[in-house]
Amino acid sequence: VLIGHLFPVWLNFKGGKGVAVYVGVMLALSPLTGLFAIGAWIVAALVSRKSSLAALAMIVLVLPLLFLLGEYTSAYVAIVMGALIFRAHRENIARLRDGSEPKIFA
Repeated sequence: VLIGHLFPVWLNFKGGKGVAVYVGVMLALSPLTGLFAIGAWIVAALVSRKSSLAALAMIVLVLPLLFLLGEYTSAYVAIVMGALIFRAHRENIARLRDGSEPKIFA
């Protein structure tokens, strides 16, 4: 599902960022982790006012929880998905570095 979202054939392989797919997969694999992911995104978005930074922070924060819960298979899925999502956000990361990433809730 994530690959199809990130690289849709009918849009010349230029798709979305995959964050909603990530959250949906986390909710399906580990509901507690999925809810934590949503909460982490909300807190990070309110603090940073940047959706891309909130998404990347969410991905990083979910991994330790999965390992603490013993959800090792889900953690490995999250690592692969997270790597693909970080790749999809590379332009956002460049804008975050140079300070030009747009804010949300402005």
